Amino acid sequence: MTDTLEQLEERVRSGDDTVTPEEIEQARVMGRFATLRQEAADRRAAKESAAAAARERATRIAEARRLLAGHGLDDVAELYVAARDALSALVAACDGRTEAVDAAARLLVSTDGVEARWDGSPKNSRVDLDGVRHTALPPGPVVQALVGRLAEARPDKLPLDYTHSLAAKLRPPREIPLDAAVARVEG
Repeated sequence: MTDTLEQLEERVRSGDDTVTPEEIEQARVMGRFATLRQEAADRRAAKESAAAAARERATRIAEARRLLAGHGLDDVAELYVAARDALSALVAACDGRTEAVDAAARLLVSTDGVEARWDGSPKNSRVDLDGVRHTALPPGPVVQALVGRLAEARPDKLPLDYTHSLAAKLRPPREIPLDAAVARVEG
């Protein structure tokens, strides 16, 4: 085993006459060479580590892009607009139903053999005709039931903030006049 530069220098200090200047110079050169080799290995390891980190980063970014593809705000905005338009159509249909029941009740309120109620308030109008009771359908409770039931069906109840959920805010009515018709449509 070859002595290191420090060991050779200590031997000289201790009085060992067998150590030559060439051995000390050789040890100095070998020590420096070993240091350079270690620096080269460290640089290579750092480059490999940086390359591995860059590959990992690129992989994560590619995976994030894959996860986000098809889930942009424009995609959600299109569904939002469609839902808003559908909800507007539902509200208009409820208003149309209420107006029709009110007009029919006004028409039939004094007709013999027909049970109709009309007191001037569309929300109170009612007509029993051909074995079917026709009542007003105010859109508020219908929208409340629709959104409230959707929120109730979710495990998180559609949180609005840290203390409230949409389900808690919109406790849907147990039943709305539309429920039986919805059940028939859903089969």
